[in-house]
Amino acid sequence: VHHSIQSKVVLASITSRFTNGFSTLLNSSISIVDALTIMSKLLGNRYVEEKMQVTISEIKRGQPIAKSLETINIFPNILIEMISVGEQSGQLEEVLNRVCTYYDDQVDYAIKKMTALIEPLMIILQISSITGCMMCPTMSFFATLLFKSAGKEFIAVWFQTTALNFPMAFFWQIFFAGPLVRAIFGMIFKEKEPQVMKEEAEYLEGGEAR
Repeated sequence: VHHSIQSKVVLASITSRFTNGFSTLLNSSISIVDALTIMSKLLGNRYVEEKMQVTISEIKRGQPIAKSLETINIFPNILIEMISVGEQSGQLEEVLNRVCTYYDDQVDYAIKKMTALIEPLMIILQISSITGCMMCPTMSFFATLLFKSAGKEFIAVWFQTTALNFPMAFFWQIFFAGPLVRAIFGMIFKEKEPQVMKEEAEYLEGGEAR
């Protein structure tokens, strides 16, 4: 899922930058071939740059822009169709601007979706780290005090024990303790949810009656 979303973000980003830059260059009275040559370098993707050279060669042979871009199979079909419409109507720059706006929105949406998928994982890692940082030193302190004859080097042995125990405590928190606690709380609040909803309904009905 993450890989799919990431691919969509990259494709939408490249398409948005291509349409925006291509439109700007055409509005500046730069020829189509020169504009595509410049954009192939500005996109910052070696694979796309190599494919764009094929497109440029096709255009030099007299092929339409849309058909030339279609042969390299990189850009979405909607872009190819819109460019074809723009070529036929003589409004290529305007069409490119509309497509750019559309893909800007697509990039924003895809980034928000990716963030929504990653955010719960980041929260879990943060909670696990904080819990480990709080519990591991405390438990290592008592382990050093009860089971190790540290003597004058108590603090050094305590720090060493904490450092050795932290990785295990961290992964224990992520893969066992954390999921177990969340499952228990989930069951508790799931059982109470109908009762809470009933109390809220009764409260609202009482308010309406008053």
